[in-house]
Amino acid sequence: MKLILPAYTLVEPQETIVRYAKKRIKISNDSATEVKQLSRSKPYQEEIQALQKTNGFLVRGQEEEKTRLSRDMRVRTASL
Repeated sequence: MKLILPAYTLVEPQETIVRYAKKRIKISNDSATEVKQLSRSKPYQEEIQALQKTNGFLVRGQEEEKTRLSRDMRVRTASL
């Protein structure tokens, strides 16, 4: 039995990941700029650490999504 899938079913998830990645990079960069400005003031030190963790989470989440997509794509194409 052959399974025929439209090519777009393999491309669309990749496009979504790329679009979200660009958005998250922009958010992370903008946030990092603001955190740098705020880090000059001692009263904000505790909050600064929380914001830095959030930036790390955005970057880590993006990398994990890319890894999962790559793994899923290999499984999908291998089963064809």
